[in-house]
Amino acid sequence: MQNKTNKQKNRLLKKSLLALTLTIITLSLAGCGTTPTDVFYFMKKDTTPTNADIISGYYRVGLRLSNSADVLDEMYMPEYELLSQSKTVIAVSGQKKKGYKAWLKMAAFNENEQMAKRKYLFIVDEKPKTLFAEPRTNAIYECSMVLDKELLNKPYNNQSAKMIEILKTVRENTQNDLAQVSEDNNIIQVCGGMANQALHAALTKLQNSPAEAPKLNTAEGVKFSHLSLDEGIIQMGVEYDTVIVKMKLGSLVKPLNLDFEKDIEDIELDVW
Repeated sequence: MQNKTNKQKNRLLKKSLLALTLTIITLSLAGCGTTPTDVFYFMKKDTTPTNADIISGYYRVGLRLSNSADVLDEMYMPEYELLSQSKTVIAVSGQKKKGYKAWLKMAAFNENEQMAKRKYLFIVDEKPKTLFAEPRTNAIYECSMVLDKELLNKPYNNQSAKMIEILKTVRENTQNDLAQVSEDNNIIQVCGGMANQALHAALTKLQNSPAEAPKLNTAEGVKFSHLSLDEGIIQMGVEYDTVIVKMKLGSLVKPLNLDFEKDIEDIELDVW
């Protein structure tokens, strides 16, 4: 009988301690701008796509290989994403954690051509301020596009001038393709705006310091300042007539491995 009474007391004590702990956390978070609802929201199991899910869809689309039906099959997750289309662009976008994370994937086609010629990926993840961590925002951008032979074969003063001109074309294509699908989609507007801002910042750095351009195709990459996310790093490589650009933005900037020979299963999919 005494043992039973002791067990009941222990259970009551544990419940009281749990209630006290939750009260302390709630009061602490209230002082740093986070509500109790936010606490329980982030404790809930997240069933939306992981970074690997999002990024793998981008990699499964092949330039010159995937038509519009293939793009939808490989890139679009209807249960999690919004679909936006024009005559030449297919875009899928999504968000989770009350908008703290958003992403965009796009594939673009030249007019009157059936196979994709450009594809894009952008993910932004904002970690809100909590009891033990300051807020931070991280983002990645990647694109791959087939370039006109005229652009690649025209005479340039040097290799730096050629790489800067190619990156300028990448930015122009990105802007033009985004404009086709962004009008009625806030997620595309936000993600696309941040991507354009980053490309503009990288171009400005290279135009002011052309000697930095050869670093684009190295593991070191080129670092630049970003208006919204403080800093970024960009890499770019050209294989035959296809250019690949990768950018990492925000508080976790680090070099990216640019390897055209890697298969999808070998690529680091969980970005942060």
